[in-house]
Amino acid sequence: MTTRRLSGPAPIATPSDVPGSHAGNDSAVTQIIAAVQRTIDGPSGWLGRALGKQRLIMEDDGWCGRDVSLYYPPIIGNIVVQYLDVQGVLQTVDQSSYRTVDTGIRFSSSFSFPRLACEPDAVRVQYDAGYEADNVPPEAKRAVILMALKMTAFSKESLFLRSEEVDGVGKIDYTIFDQAGEVLRKASDELLMGLRMYG
Repeated sequence: MTTRRLSGPAPIATPSDVPGSHAGNDSAVTQIIAAVQRTIDGPSGWLGRALGKQRLIMEDDGWCGRDVSLYYPPIIGNIVVQYLDVQGVLQTVDQSSYRTVDTGIRFSSSFSFPRLACEPDAVRVQYDAGYEADNVPPEAKRAVILMALKMTAFSKESLFLRSEEVDGVGKIDYTIFDQAGEVLRKASDELLMGLRMYG
C-alpha cells in the first residue's frame, strides 16, 4: 500500500508571515515556504499528517477488507474509490457502497468485492486531506514560519560572516548561522512533535 500526492499542498504561511525586509509576495520566500512545508507535510514529510489542503491517492494491490485506513489526516472528503477489474478496465465504486469514518472508509456489509487485475495499484482511493486555511493548527504554522525564517537568513550573505571589525567603530558578530539557527530548528521541532502521527 502506498499513498502519494496528486496536488498541493496549499501553503499554510505567506511571505508576509515571515519576519524580514522582503515584500509580502516575495517569490523566493514563497518557494522557501513551499520547500519547508514539503519536508513535514503529507506523504513527503515526516509529520504523518496533512497540513495544507491536498489531494492524495492511496493505491493497493488488493481489497483491504471492509475497513480501509486513509493516511495523513485530517481527511476532508471528496473520496473516490476505483479499481482495475480483471480486464484491466478502471471502474468506480458507487458512493452508496461505503461511508466515511474517522480513520478512512467502511464498505457496507452488502458490498461484494469485485475481482481485480493483478496490478500493484489495482485499488485506488482518492481523497482530500489537510486543514482549511483558517483552521491550520497554530503550532504548525508557527513552525513553518520559524523554519522559513532560518532559510531566508541563510540566503543573506552577511550572515555567513563570523564577525566584522571596523577600526574606530567596533566589532559586529553574526550568530544566526550557528546558535540562532539551531534555536529556530529546535523550536520548530518542539512545536510539531505534539502533532506527529505514528503508525
